Amino acid sequence: MDKQMGVWTVKLLLVAVLKALVCSLYIVPGVSGIQALAIENIKLSYTNLINWTGDPCVPAPHPWVTCSTSDTGPIITGVDLSDYNLVGPISPNFGDLLNLTSLLIQNNNFSGPIPPSLISHSGAWTFVYAPGNPMLGSRTSKPTNIGIIIGPIIGGILVLVIIIGVIVYFQVQNKRGKTTKTSGNLQMMKSSHQGK
Repeated sequence: MDKQMGVWTVKLLLVAVLKALVCSLYIVPGVSGIQALAIENIKLSYTNLINWTGDPCVPAPHPWVTCSTSDTGPIITGVDLSDYNLVGPISPNFGDLLNLTSLLIQNNNFSGPIPPSLISHSGAWTFVYAPGNPMLGSRTSKPTNIGIIIGPIIGGILVLVIIIGVIVYFQVQNKRGKTTKTSGNLQMMKSSHQGK
C-alpha cells in the first residue's frame, strides 16, 4: 500500500508540474495575466494571428501591439490590425484590454455587431473600423437581394395563373353555351318531327 501511495504521489506531482508549465505558456510574464489572456484569445479568434507567440510586449512588442510601461510592468495601449485580412466578428476580448487607447481594425472583413464592451469602453480612446468592413454592425454576414428577385417572380406567376384561369373559365362557359344551344336545337327538331 505504501508503494502505491508513493507512485500516486509522484504521478500527482508530475501532473501539477505539467499544469504549471502549460499555464506559464498562456499567462506570459511581462504583461498582466488579464491582458495576456485577452491577447491569447484574440489571436485564437483569427487564424492570421496565431503565429505570433510569447509576450505581446516583451522583449519587443508584436508589430500590431503598442505597449507602454507602468509601475506594474508593460501594458497594452494600442492594437493596430488594419489590413490583416481578418474575417468574422470582432472579438469581445478586445474589451478586456482596459488600458487600450487605440484600436484600429479598418480594411479587414469583420461582420456582425460591434461588441458592447467596445461601445461602452471608458476613457478617451480611438476606435477606427471604417473603411473596409462593410458588414460590420449588421446582423447578417452577407447582404441579400432575394426579396427583390423573388417578389416579381411570384407576382408574375400569380398573374399568369389568373390569366390562364380566366381563359379556361371562358372556354368552359363557351362550350356550355354551345351545348345548351345544341341540345335546345335537338329538342326543337324532335318536337317539329313529332308534329309532322
